[in-house]
Amino acid sequence: MKVRLVCLVSTLAAAVGIVTLLALMQSSASAAPPAAVPDASPVACRQSSARSVRSIAAPDISPVTWTDNFDNPLLDSRWSWVREDPTHWSLTERPGFLRITAQYWETNKWARNLLLQTAPIGDYEIETHVFFTPTVNIQRAGLLIYEDDANYFLLSRAYCDIGTSGNGIYFDHVQEGQGIGWNHSLSTDVVGEAYLRLVRRGAVYTGYFSENGTDWQEVGVHTAICGFVPSRIGLWADVLPFWGGVEIPADFDYFRLDDHSYRMLLPLVVRD
Repeated sequence: MKVRLVCLVSTLAAAVGIVTLLALMQSSASAAPPAAVPDASPVACRQSSARSVRSIAAPDISPVTWTDNFDNPLLDSRWSWVREDPTHWSLTERPGFLRITAQYWETNKWARNLLLQTAPIGDYEIETHVFFTPTVNIQRAGLLIYEDDANYFLLSRAYCDIGTSGNGIYFDHVQEGQGIGWNHSLSTDVVGEAYLRLVRRGAVYTGYFSENGTDWQEVGVHTAICGFVPSRIGLWADVLPFWGGVEIPADFDYFRLDDHSYRMLLPLVVRD
């Protein structure tokens, strides 16, 4: 009798376990999420959990331009003089122009009245329009890229009839007191004025000349050596003392700087 009772209890326990298991399985099945329904919306309208990258407009790559038209009776604060002679420059003798009267060099020194400002750290262009009528050796005026009296670039409206172009445009490069490369020259029939432009691209400096401010001719190209990078830019006029030339005024209509230094940009990625 005991044996039959034990077997009956065991059988009942097993039956209860099976019923419980079936109930749990049924409960789990009823809690399962419904099968996914395909998204019938257009692909472009569907949401995505992935990060997206927005396109942005390309930056303006126009250079930063600064112009001095010399309309103010006082010089802009950017400018400073090297060996200033106040008797030989003026902003009032011809209003709207900077007048620098070209004069002889001092003995064993360079020209007076170099008007300079700090050069950009990268590529740039400088330009001027000068009224100047040289007639004898060697009167000159124009653009200057300058480190010191032994290291500079000159693009000048000048007169030099010593085996060259006479009345013309000249482009010189001096380092450590020595001329580097060719003394480039370009003759012109326009006597009284010239548009001048100097362009720096890395170590390469290119001079340009225009008779009307629109059509430009290349005067020549000079390349700086040994890492030479002049730190100042500006205007000047002088008369070399060796040939007995006389003093003569140079009237600068404007000075313009186009600074391309900022073009050294880092890549930009914008994520949502």
